Order: sequence, then structure tokens, then C-alpha cells
Amino acid sequence: MEKRIHGYADPKSTELLEVFQDYLKTGEELGASIVVNMDGENVVDVWGGFRTQDKTENWEHDTIFSFFSTKKTICALALIILIDRGILNISDKCYKARKTRTMMEARISIWLSCVDLRVSRRPIVRKTTGKTLKDLVANEIAGALGVDFEIGASAKNCHRISPLVFPASKASLAQTDTSSISAKTFVNPPLDPSVVDSPDWREAEFGSGNGYGNVLSIATILSCISLGGEANGVRLLLNETIDLIFQEQSKEIDLVTGQNLRFGIGFGLSGNDTELKWLPEGRVCM
Repeated sequence: MEKRIHGYADPKSTELLEVFQDYLKTGEELGASIVVNMDGENVVDVWGGFRTQDKTENWEHDTIFSFFSTKKTICALALIILIDRGILNISDKCYKARKTRTMMEARISIWLSCVDLRVSRRPIVRKTTGKTLKDLVANEIAGALGVDFEIGASAKNCHRISPLVFPASKASLAQTDTSSISAKTFVNPPLDPSVVDSPDWREAEFGSGNGYGNVLSIATILSCISLGGEANGVRLLLNETIDLIFQEQSKEIDLVTGQNLRFGIGFGLSGNDTELKWLPEGRVCM
């Protein structure tokens, strides 16, 4: 099987394709896909390499994988949609008397296990809508936009998953400084990487860990923020609700990572004087 790149790319993307090809050729990437959406158009939608570590199956257009923390943006979007619809109020009290606004700053996870955003966000969704977070995302986001994304992996889709390839280094935060906040956060308790490919992980509902899809689905979903609330012809947000995302709520040193970070409502924000200085200034969120 060849390490070729498949799909479509605008002729202006030659340099990007060369870098992608080099990653596949050197083996730094086993398999991957790239999507670049500009003004609602996918100017790059390419994939290549292998889905499995034994290199017996190619990476296909419909290959899916676990998104880990990228899924936090989808969960944040789900709550922002509820705010947009008037189901949630940004100043309402919520779980353990915290304000919705405080929870949506995303810094709450500093003091929780790295997979524990489910603790704060899932009950709020169920209380206000009667739905699980999984069902809300499935019906109001993925289903509405017709994209390949779900919280947890359905049994019918497991054959498309690219299993996790473990890093060569076994070093962990716990081995460097067990008393640090970072170690207490990321290895409390320690997470065996192999659990990510277990049925229990795939069937669970983690607000921050086990979203399954591909970069095409993520690019489509999150394009609604940059496109004024619409994606695939479906309106998810009003412009004034999008403005909430970019209202700075905090800007300080993250006690877990030691990085200077800036947060709006539900998303991290760019800034030249933050760790995200490689991102452009302006209305840029992640």
C-alpha cells in the first residue's frame, strides 16, 4: 500500500501538501487527514497514510479517531447553543452554585481530572433539556449539519477507527515531579493509554475525552463560529451569541501548564502576550 495523499487541495496549497507528504514518508505520521475551510469552502480536504499500526489498512476519507481535548470545543459549543436559544443564561447559577459564566471559562478543569469536564457540563444539559450531552450533540449539532461526529463510538462505526499509537517514550508527569499541580491533574488517577481503545472508553460519555469523528466534521462544526453562526446552510448561533465567545473572562498563568492563557466564554483566545502568540491577533478562538 502506498503512502499517497488523496483528496482535493487548492493549487495554492502545494507547500502544505509537500509537508504532509514528508510527514508520511518519514513515518512521523502513520496516517492523517487535513481540512482547511475558508469562507465556508473546503479548499483543502486530503488524507493519506495508514489507519492501522501494522500498515495493512489505508487511512480513508471516512476514517475516524478519538479527538481527546478537541472535543471540549464541541461541548462548549453545545452549551453556547443553549445560551443562544435562551435555555441557559450566562449568569445563572449551576452545579455547586458556580455560575454558568465561570464554568464556561473552561478553567474549572484545572482542579479536576483531565477527563472530568463531564462532571460540570453533563448535568446542566440534562437538567435544562432532558437530554444527555451525547444526544444534544448528536441531534442539534452533528445531525443538524450532517457531519460524522459523535460522543463515544457507536458499534457500527468502530471498524473505521484508527487505534491510538502509543508514543515511544514512557515518561510521564508523575515521574518528573509527583508533587506538582500538573502531575496531580493529569495522572490523578494515572491513565493507561491502552484504555482509549477499550470498549468501555468508546461507549462512555466524556465531556472532554472521547469524541469520535474526523477533521472534516470538526472543521464543519466549528466553522459556524467564523461564518456568523451558520454551517452547511444551518444556523446554529446568532451573531450576538458568538460575540460572547470573545469576551475576555480571564488572562493569567495556568497553574497546571504554567502557560499564560486567555479565555473567553467556552474557548481559549489568541493574544501576542499569551502562549498562543503563534495565532493571529483578533477574533481567533480555540
